[in-house]
Parts: sequence; C-alpha cells; structure tokens
Amino acid sequence: MDEANSNHIYIGKDLESMSYAQNYSEWIIELFLDYTGNTIGEVGAGTGNLTNLFSKLDKVKSIAAFEPSDDMHDILVKNTNQSNKISTINSTAAQVVNNYTSHFDSIFYINVLEHVENDDEETRIIHKMLKDSGNACIF
Repeated sequence: MDEANSNHIYIGKDLESMSYAQNYSEWIIELFLDYTGNTIGEVGAGTGNLTNLFSKLDKVKSIAAFEPSDDMHDILVKNTNQSNKISTINSTAAQVVNNYTSHFDSIFYINVLEHVENDDEETRIIHKMLKDSGNACIF
C-alpha cells in the first residue's frame, strides 16, 4: 500500500450489503437527478453501486469515481469495468484536486463527508473542482 493511501483502510462490508438495497440506491439517484450534469465526480465511490446507476443516465458523459481505500478501489474497478463512462481514481479528492480544477458539472458525496476529518477544507476542494455553474450534492 502506498503512503498516500495508508490511512484509508476500509473493509467495506456495509457497502457490500448496500448493493442489495436497490430501491434506496435508485431513490438517491432520483433525489439528485436535477443536479446531475454531464461530467460528474463521485467521492468515496466504494463498491460502485451508485456509480453504475449514474453511468446509466443518458445525460452523464463521464464519471470520475474517487476511492482512497486500496481494497475498496479494487472492488470498485471490478464492479464498474462494464462502462466506458467511468474512470476510477485510487485517492482522495484532496490528493488530486489540481488535476480536476473547474472540471465537474456535479460532485457527489453520498454518505461520505461525515467520514472526512477536515470537512471545511473538503468543501473548499469541492468548490475548486466544480465548474462555475456546478452542483455539490451532499447526502
């Protein structure tokens, strides 16, 4: 495990269980549908359950799925390899923010922001990664 991700160890058993909560996942997508743009970032993508649902939306052209846990990222890659819209990034948004400045129409933090130690700094990162008219969707 590289040093950048050494603090991001997550077994993910609850996320694997959530893969069976299809109605919940579809409800989340529906909740944010009006705020979903063409280019989206999903921070803390976990196993890719929501990532795959976002990728099925016609208006979504590309998804950058960020997952800092090495173990979870491996699962994310496996679970999302059927869509050419999805790229997976094995890091936090903070680690790659300069690569995505003013890049996204929408950024999603779904059941994630409460796990970020410095959430004030994270909101500044979100702002930097969004296009001027972009939407931050936090649940």
